[in-house]
Amino acid sequence: MSVTKECISLELAKRLRELGVKQKSVLVWSEYPHIMEQQEDGTVKCIETITEIKGTSYWRTDEINNWAAFTLRELFEIAPTFELSIGNLIFEKKDFTRSYDKKENIKYYCAYGYERSLVENYEENPANAIAKAIIYLIENNLVSDEWRDIWMVK
Repeated sequence: MSVTKECISLELAKRLRELGVKQKSVLVWSEYPHIMEQQEDGTVKCIETITEIKGTSYWRTDEINNWAAFTLRELFEIAPTFELSIGNLIFEKKDFTRSYDKKENIKYYCAYGYERSLVENYEENPANAIAKAIIYLIENNLVSDEWRDIWMVK
């Protein structure tokens, strides 16, 4: 399995950082200038960037163009425990492969609560499915103050 299947997408990493989730991960998405072009007014503009995943031993997650690339294991640790009467986190793996498919079609499902319509998504990457559920919980203020104290930047 490639490292990009082991961790969340860059888009979700950026969203979790915007929401204030602490950037503690063994991997980091790093985006940096690759091709620069001088403009007519003398300024320099980046016209192409390189985006890649690196280990945090070399790259810091608190730098502007770096985002924590949370792994599935880290997300299971981060995922809050819910004390709401409507339920809990639902996570399942489902095989959508048909007999005539040339490759396996596994998707991961993550939902919050007993009513699956609250947050429902099928993903090829299980880390993305869990990240989307965590984002939903934060955006809808469904995490406890204790969870915020542990996992959110103050």
